[in-house]
Amino acid sequence: MIDWMLGHTQRFKAFVSHAGVFDLRSMFGSTEELWFSALGIQRHALDNPESYAKWSPSYFVKDFHTPTL
Repeated sequence: MIDWMLGHTQRFKAFVSHAGVFDLRSMFGSTEELWFSALGIQRHALDNPESYAKWSPSYFVKDFHTPTL
């Protein structure tokens, strides 16, 4: 959640991101628990790339402005 907030708010002075998901597409392809990603997004990454783009923090890097530990 912290990684997603980085690209969507400047309300906080700093964030601490520990073991968060930065790229949902990469997570889908690198975890043995494929159901976990598909459950949250409701589909396989290859069947619904738009939804993965909508919720993946990696697509909003240009909007990251808050210092992060």
